[in-house]
Amino acid sequence: MNRLISILLIIACTAGSRIECAGQQSAKNEEALKARVLEIVKEAGLPSMQVTYTSPTDTISFVVVNEKFYALEGRPQETLPLSTNTIYQAASISKPPMAYIALKLVEEGRLKLDRPLYKYWKDMLDLFADKASRKKAKKITPFMTLVHTTGLDNKTYKDIVYEGTPGEGYRYSGPGIHLLDLAIGHILGKDLRFYSKDYIFDKIGMQHSNYFWQDEYDWTAARGYLANGKWRYTTTWKEANAAYTLRTTSEEYTRFMRWIMDGADLSEESYELMFKEYFVTPSGDYQGLVWRKDKHPEMGTVYHHSGNNRCYKGWMGIFPDSQETLCFFTNYETKKEFINPMIAAFMGNEIPLTARRKL
Repeated sequence: MNRLISILLIIACTAGSRIECAGQQSAKNEEALKARVLEIVKEAGLPSMQVTYTSPTDTISFVVVNEKFYALEGRPQETLPLSTNTIYQAASISKPPMAYIALKLVEEGRLKLDRPLYKYWKDMLDLFADKASRKKAKKITPFMTLVHTTGLDNKTYKDIVYEGTPGEGYRYSGPGIHLLDLAIGHILGKDLRFYSKDYIFDKIGMQHSNYFWQDEYDWTAARGYLANGKWRYTTTWKEANAAYTLRTTSEEYTRFMRWIMDGADLSEESYELMFKEYFVTPSGDYQGLVWRKDKHPEMGTVYHHSGNNRCYKGWMGIFPDSQETLCFFTNYETKKEFINPMIAAFMGNEIPLTARRKL
């Protein structure tokens, strides 16, 4: 029995929620789920949705395609038909693997969460625009980057003018995560694209996932579309960035999720650090090391993260009480809400997650 289950199963079976104890889940109707997901896709005007759901009794993975979207004049077709092997941008869902890698380096004695980050990588300070900003940057620790308390914004990756204060208050920051992945690269002597394979992707069979553009993506990556329907190229960024450049599939990312749910190969102490409730975020859920935690009245504990790279969006969640996982990606710039309906389609909840109740 995995660590999350052993800690939370008693709560799940006594909480009076919709959660059923292990072994009591009923099999999902895959065709009914496909039909419902297609409805959601059409209602939100999306081109496609790639989704993978797992439980103790089910593994369901499929892609639905909105043919009407592609039929409109001026919209180019995909190079190959979309499938469960199609590569999507994970956007901010790129971040959770960094929590695992950081904790492994802590276990190996190569990283301390409370040690200033620049002490692992002196040149980090060159990314900051002025003396005052560099002075503040010296206070950034790996822990701050993982819980979004660096005080950095969510858009500036170089020539940074440090307007916030490190360690004081929540401020979601992709650049903070990127500082950590660069520092770890200096510790290990290799780029994120390589050490992510060493620590995760090669280890658990995510052979098509990478933080850097691969040649195969020329043929396997889904195109992203702007709100006006125009195709936007799939973006070959010049460097790997743990904040947003991961390309993957819902099936491969689910391997990571289930591996984490089963404890990965972390120590008890590290595992507790990853999912500890450090503080309540402005959206009302709890902040762990990258992961967000919801104590939901129907679904129980949910560890989750969403992603938004403009033309690529997604969501993933681990439901440890019922041993379920859900991961889905789409490829369109939309402001229409589709994440709540997607979760409800698979989990049967009526109340949205805390972080999504105002949407």
